[in-house]
Amino acid sequence: MKNKWKLNSTLCELLLGIFIFGILCEVVLLIFLEDKLYYSIGLGIGIIVAGLMAVHMNYTLKQALEYDERNANKKIVQSMILRYTGVLLILAGTAMLNFASPLTLFLGVMGLKISAYLQPFTHRLTEKISKEETE
Repeated sequence: MKNKWKLNSTLCELLLGIFIFGILCEVVLLIFLEDKLYYSIGLGIGIIVAGLMAVHMNYTLKQALEYDERNANKKIVQSMILRYTGVLLILAGTAMLNFASPLTLFLGVMGLKISAYLQPFTHRLTEKISKEETE
């Protein structure tokens, strides 16, 4: 059970990509938008949600490996529905309470998708850094 929460290198690279995407988006927000705090809070929440989704996916996949194919598929689908329901509730709550931008929150959540595309880049970056540290 302890091993399910251990961060593997791919998850770390995915989280790094989410963080890099968040920083890039934040820089753009700070340069071009007027209500910086409103949009930044939304982006920050979205980045945090994207990171939590990545960790939850990692946990779910490790858990699903302990089941047979049918039950593993069921577990993965249940977890996916749970994640997307959570995102929808957070988006709805943000929109109703109007303390942060739902649009930038959604942009932050999309950082998970962008990070998946950036993963080969972050993999090369982390390999290069770890190689330099060992030398």
